[in-house]
Amino acid sequence: MRVLVIGGTRFVGRHVVEELNRRGHQVTVFHRGAHEAAWEFPVAHLHGERRELAARTAGVAFDALIDMHAMNDRDSRWVVDAFRGRVAHSVHVSSMDVYRAWEAVQTGGPATDAVPLGEEAPLRPTLYLYRGKHPGMEQYDKILMERTVLGAGSGFPATVVRLPMVYGPHDGQRRERMFLRRILDGVPIVMGGGSAWLWHRVFAKEAARAIVLAAESDQAPGHVFNVGEPVVLTMYQWAEAIGRAAGIAADIRLVPDAVLPKHLAFLSTQQQHMVADTTKIRHLLGYAEEMAPDACMQASVTWHLANPADAGVDDPVAYQAELRAEAAALRGLT
Repeated sequence: MRVLVIGGTRFVGRHVVEELNRRGHQVTVFHRGAHEAAWEFPVAHLHGERRELAARTAGVAFDALIDMHAMNDRDSRWVVDAFRGRVAHSVHVSSMDVYRAWEAVQTGGPATDAVPLGEEAPLRPTLYLYRGKHPGMEQYDKILMERTVLGAGSGFPATVVRLPMVYGPHDGQRRERMFLRRILDGVPIVMGGGSAWLWHRVFAKEAARAIVLAAESDQAPGHVFNVGEPVVLTMYQWAEAIGRAAGIAADIRLVPDAVLPKHLAFLSTQQQHMVADTTKIRHLLGYAEEMAPDACMQASVTWHLANPADAGVDDPVAYQAELRAEAAALRGLT
């Protein structure tokens, strides 16, 4: 197939391009040119803004498109308008943060939904959940993106793939960094009741495999698919797995939520677990992982060790606050 990848130069998008090439497809990447990426195989590049998609791709034929980075309905409307009637398949990458359960996690409220969450589980009633909390995310909401592409009607065969937390090589957010740095520095990892919280994850290469499979399948258009690893780890188990991959046992200390420093609030008790039901993509599309979970973690940690992020000037301060929390717990303070 001739496949257009929109925004494929960073993290999961890089892995999608590699998977497409591995499966014999011809790839064109459309991006703004802000983050150029090089591959060891032929990849065509088109530069431009989303609003220019129709003009930039005029006269170029594609069998499928994969949109990695639509932030909202406006971003997706440009894609729909540019490619309606022009492609046989389109895949739009979404997130498990569309579920109502994620809002319960973000607000620290009581659980709202039983897990695992199927594709028909209730979505968030609140839009723009990150507005005013995360710079650059004021206009972000995947719910609006999904509504646009799935409601586009005939001539636009859309598939939505919802990802959980993604980890692996080229992760700009360095999701393992918080635990990995403490393991490498010999500093205890302090956790509260959130140590038992289940948060679904997926290795970047396996996420890419699911996305490409959806782009290839005639069964996919019109469907929403959850993707996630077959085994869901607690935060405690996640830290242990990072330590094993690094060859250093994680030193994890459990304390009452009340003594956790503010920057560790995400490790306090969470009543709502985030676990997806991935049965649909496995049965309908025959999706199955090619790498074992331990191999995924090993590959991820190996990349992080070879590409360390800056320590950050706040690490010593954070460590001291965490050690004080443990000392308070030992004194029986709550």
